[in-house]
Amino acid sequence: MPKQKSGNTNDGNTARKFFRHPEKTEEITGVEFNLIKRLGIILECINCNIKINLEKFAEYTRVSQNIYLRNYSWPKILVTLRDIIEACILPIGSYSEEAQEARNKHNRQ
Repeated sequence: MPKQKSGNTNDGNTARKFFRHPEKTEEITGVEFNLIKRLGIILECINCNIKINLEKFAEYTRVSQNIYLRNYSWPKILVTLRDIIEACILPIGSYSEEAQEARNKHNRQ
């Protein structure tokens, strides 16, 4: 059960724990360790409130896509994520649930 005034779900904490412990996550899920690490970094970038080097990010997601494709089915988000970030007026992290919750806390005051 979520605590009052600390967000409305546990999903963010669960996701952070999932990617913070990639060895345990690999053991539980069977998903390749390197892919778990890379996806965690990609999610950190999506939630980042600073400008992202899109060329490096595109290369990073391309390599991640290749790892994914080698083992699993098609990850469309890895192909289009650079374009999504480029189209955003604000840094991509400004659109995250965390940013929205922070704004809600401000509005309650």
